[in-house]
Amino acid sequence: MPSSNSLKKPPSRSLSKQDELLNIQTQYFVKIEDLKLSKKEKLKRFLYDHETKKVCGRTPASWCKFFENANDAFK
Repeated sequence: MPSSNSLKKPPSRSLSKQDELLNIQTQYFVKIEDLKLSKKEKLKRFLYDHETKKVCGRTPASWCKFFENANDAFK
């Protein structure tokens, strides 16, 4: 007689696809915990994100490149 563990059904294909889509959304789009923030907290996080060390959505290195290119444009 087979054990009860061997009788379990594998997860459905559609469920794994949903999980995959959720992982992609959370990786590339908005984090779920960000949806719970107030407008003031969202603004504060946009201005400086302590987790990623980004200022206005850019890393310090990205800001340096931005200003170098902007400075070259006005020469």
